[in-house]
Amino acid sequence: MPDDHIHHESIEERQQLARVAGYGIGTLALTTVHHAYGAYAFGALWRLHVAVVSVPIAGAVAIAYARYRRGPRGTLETISFYTVVGLTLVAAVAFFGGFEGAYNHVLKDAFYLADAPPRVIQQLFPRPTYEPPTDLFFEVTGILHVVPAALAAIAIWRLLRAKSTVSVIRHAA
Repeated sequence: MPDDHIHHESIEERQQLARVAGYGIGTLALTTVHHAYGAYAFGALWRLHVAVVSVPIAGAVAIAYARYRRGPRGTLETISFYTVVGLTLVAAVAFFGGFEGAYNHVLKDAFYLADAPPRVIQQLFPRPTYEPPTDLFFEVTGILHVVPAALAAIAIWRLLRAKSTVSVIRHAA
């Protein structure tokens, strides 16, 4: 009986998926803290909307990862695997790492530090959505989104590379 339907995994694949989940959840937790603090510091309760998004996504990643770890490998574990990867890639890496961290904070702070013309800053970073960099904790936690998101992106790349290596080896045998 052929075993093509059985999911083969490597130790590296398991390790990288653990990293993806961990860095993804870390990014989502950081963004929750960052926005809760911003809501308080700037009297902008609307910033709490991010927790309504980030907390359930972090929960979904955690549940999918736990399900994947339980095995045996089958359709549910495959769905769980791609749920961890997909949610981490879209939410943690692209949205919170790329948009929130890189654009909303790294780029914004670079424009302020470079003394960009106020009209440029206002056009790219209009208030009240964006705050000038006057609160160190807010800016540092905003910039820090990039770190776990970048680590998650690297882990996803390594994971998919490991997964394709296992697939090539399996089909060559």
